[in-house]
Amino acid sequence: MVNLLQAELYKITHTKVMAICLVFTAGIEFVNSFLHGGNQIDTMTLLIEIIGLISCALFSGLSVGTDFSGRTIIHTVTSGKSRSCVWVSKYLSFFMACIVLLSVNSLAANAGFLLFHRTGLVFSLTGMTAVVLYTFAGIVYDLCQASLFFIITMQIKESGISIAVSTLFVAVMISKSNVLWVDRMFPLLNAQTVMNGIPFCNFLALLPVPVVVLCAGIQFFKRRDL
Repeated sequence: MVNLLQAELYKITHTKVMAICLVFTAGIEFVNSFLHGGNQIDTMTLLIEIIGLISCALFSGLSVGTDFSGRTIIHTVTSGKSRSCVWVSKYLSFFMACIVLLSVNSLAANAGFLLFHRTGLVFSLTGMTAVVLYTFAGIVYDLCQASLFFIITMQIKESGISIAVSTLFVAVMISKSNVLWVDRMFPLLNAQTVMNGIPFCNFLALLPVPVVVLCAGIQFFKRRDL
């Protein structure tokens, strides 16, 4: 298991897929903050979450989907590795990659806002702590949703199709206002009161999703042909 996880992390850090996703995420967020950081702050905050989810879907399709088209995953299984270990190692590495992508997504949005829309903000230790906690909560929230992209890709096995299906899934989530954190405020604008904006009820509903995906995915992976 440890060796498989190390191999997955090595692949992520030594291939162009992660770099492509990071550049895509940061670039789009800078455009988002430039276009919508003024009077359209509500649009900007919604797009922050959507961009983060799409970047995770893109990574899932390009990274995991390529393992099937390149038969890497097949060679791993036929070499004697347990299917459960293969699934878990890929799932954990996907989670780690998504944490990086979602973190860069938030950082780029904040940096872009400060760069293009400075408004004389006053920073304090209390305020910055609230911003960090709020941002962390947003990353965990989106990470629970992004876990679904992994199982979609593992089932479809084709990069392009899995990206399209995952993007369509994001569109479905957008249409359901109680799924996305669409009312999230921009932390830098309300640093003292951001904690009141965390949707704890939604959190309780989403937190089991990664565990369900893990357990269900292992069973699907054991029973299907590669």
